[in-house]
Amino acid sequence: MATVWRRTGSRGELRERGQFEVIC
Repeated sequence: MATVWRRTGSRGELRERGQFEVIC
């Protein structure tokens, strides 16, 4: 899921996708 974080680079977008929790 690290790829998604690099693509967006924004915590707000990650929160919407629910990937923020996975990265954390």
